[in-house]
Amino acid sequence: MNFPIFHNMTINFPDGYLGKQIYFKEVHNTIYTMVKEVDEFALMPSMNGNKLYLDFLSAQFYINRNLLSGEPNHIVSSQLEVISNDINITFDPISIDNLSTETGADYLQNLFFVTSEMPLFELVNLTNNQDINITFKITSIDSNSKIIINSAHFLFFYRNRTKDDDVNGDGNTDIIDVVKLSNQLLNRDNDNKYGNYGILNNANNIKEEDVMALANRVLEHE
Repeated sequence: MNFPIFHNMTINFPDGYLGKQIYFKEVHNTIYTMVKEVDEFALMPSMNGNKLYLDFLSAQFYINRNLLSGEPNHIVSSQLEVISNDINITFDPISIDNLSTETGADYLQNLFFVTSEMPLFELVNLTNNQDINITFKITSIDSNSKIIINSAHFLFFYRNRTKDDDVNGDGNTDIIDVVKLSNQLLNRDNDNKYGNYGILNNANNIKEEDVMALANRVLEHE
């Protein structure tokens, strides 16, 4: 086996709770497609309006050497394409060439496709919950002029609300939510976009009991 082997893909999302997502390629033979599932409530608070942006995407390949000559076989050019039947993809295919052949002791070659902010997809309907399957297809050419095709599969979940107790809508439940809920209770914060998710007492308005309950939740997860 003397061809570069796909190892992982790293994607960073600049807004909200998605953060860095890493897909590791399953190297064992399997009839199943490996899918990276993101947190169910991470997508909605990470979107900018109806669009999701990413600001970094890279892939790593293991580099093999010819058993007879010892010569390494690298990726010399590569194209990234994003495919989905569930969503309107706004990401244009990216081609890179003149790639660095430097590898460390781990024999990994880095391919950098995205290093600045760009849109990945947009949602037309922000009312309905959706499961969104996305495939990142990498078509590469190696040092022997052979074509290698690899894919990274991600499953996103759009939920039209964030989770209970996430008062500021960033996908987390932490001390920031407690402070925001306290300020809303004292009428010092009029930004109430996600404020209803801080109502934990089954009532219709924010009460002191909600602040205490939220603070206890945060302490339990510390």
